[in-house]
Amino acid sequence: MRGVVYRVLREYRLLSAHRPGLGDLEDVPRSYIRFVVAEAGGRIVGCAGLRRLPGRQARLQRMYLLPRARGRGLGRAMLRGLLSWARRRGLRRVWLESSRRYEDALRLYLAHGFQGGLLDDSGCCGVILFKDLA
Repeated sequence: MRGVVYRVLREYRLLSAHRPGLGDLEDVPRSYIRFVVAEAGGRIVGCAGLRRLPGRQARLQRMYLLPRARGRGLGRAMLRGLLSWARRRGLRRVWLESSRRYEDALRLYLAHGFQGGLLDDSGCCGVILFKDLA
C-alpha cells in the first residue's frame, strides 16, 4: 500500500512536498478510523482512508490509484464506500486536501458533492474541499 502512495506522489512530482508528512503510513490502523485498498490481479493498486476530526467529522486522505487502475471505477467505489461508512457511523462532514495536479480526482470529488476551493497554487494540498453527509 505504501508503494502505491509513493508511486503516485512521484508520478505527480509531489513526493518531496509530502515526505515529511507520511508518518501515518507507518501505523495505518492507529492513524485511520477506516482504510480501504483496491486490488486487481491479486495486487494492491489503490488505497484511501478516513482520519477522525473533532465534531463528528473526518478527513479523506491517501486516496491514490496506480495509473493502470484508473478509469475502471475503483476510485469511485472506494470513495462511495468510505462516504457510506462515515454516514452510517454518524459523521456529519468529510474534508479533504488535494492538489490541482490531481485533475481526475478533483472531478470525482466534485461529482460526488464535495465543495470548497483553491487555497493556494503551491502545487501541494492547495485545494480544500468538504462534503456534508447529514
